[in-house]
Amino acid sequence: MELKIQLICSEYEYLCHLNSRTPSNISIEHMKIMLNMKSSEQRQIFLIKSYFHETLKMRSKAKKIIKKKLKEQNSTSESSIYPSGIFDPSQNDLQIRYGLWKNCLFGRFSKSNRLIIQSGINSRLWNPTLAFDWHLPEKILIEDNDEKKFVTVREQNIKKLADSIFKICNKNLKSFRSSFNMVHLNLTEDLPIQILPHLQKSFEHSFLDRTFFNYTHDSYRTFFADKIVFYVDPNASTILTNEDLNIQQDLIFVFNPYSELIGFKLKFIENMFKYKQNEINGNDRIRFRRLPLHDLVVESKQRHLILSFYIECLRQVLFNQIDWMESLYKNVPKKYYKS
Repeated sequence: MELKIQLICSEYEYLCHLNSRTPSNISIEHMKIMLNMKSSEQRQIFLIKSYFHETLKMRSKAKKIIKKKLKEQNSTSESSIYPSGIFDPSQNDLQIRYGLWKNCLFGRFSKSNRLIIQSGINSRLWNPTLAFDWHLPEKILIEDNDEKKFVTVREQNIKKLADSIFKICNKNLKSFRSSFNMVHLNLTEDLPIQILPHLQKSFEHSFLDRTFFNYTHDSYRTFFADKIVFYVDPNASTILTNEDLNIQQDLIFVFNPYSELIGFKLKFIENMFKYKQNEINGNDRIRFRRLPLHDLVVESKQRHLILSFYIECLRQVLFNQIDWMESLYKNVPKKYYKS
């Protein structure tokens, strides 16, 4: 027995000289365990396991000490900044002390997912509707082969358009009480461009975006049956007025999302507008309007390049009750202003 204990001690010292992973000492319990082992390899493995067990205990102990010191420092700093009670002892007249989250009557809630979901449901029930008309007439693309090549061949252009529309919808979802009920119309898989897979991929980033991604195969003429629809386009001859905004409780605005894609020629956008006009065939429910903001920007060639700005300005005019000039100054860069 004595010889085996000496053998174990010599093996331990040898491993220490080799800078191997060994515990700081050998306890009586560890010695009893190693005496029952037959080979030196088993004892070496046992010493390595003991080393890792000892380091884990030391780390947990050090973490507890650090947490304790940090807690003491935070408690002392808070007590020095915010004394107890509602009166400030530094003031001789004992005025009421005001502090962040101290004796407050009102609290500010963060934009949690529950609040965003509730605001999205409320916008569908009560707020105005903003729809994107994804119908791309094949006839116009045939007439202009350059534009057909630009849209159908270059995949990055389609992805860029999907990302731009997704950012508009995502920002709208986080606008809470001033959010639109957004709908995507004429969105089918047999479009001349494969925009639907890119939109679905963009809206799959989060549960909230996926939940409120509302699209249909129907057109705005059938989806909004027996309701007045304002089709917003910079080429419209009539300006949207306050009388139009008060004509019905559930306002409906339709935008052309392709105007967001930089690269379309002005002639192509104008041809799309003429096609839409001929498509309604004198339907009084569909009313084409241009925003007053369209007459405030600097050049007509830039009117179709800032769709997100127009939507944000329309939001502030409807929900914040401000005029178009004020919304222009708040949202649109100065380089677009009309001198």
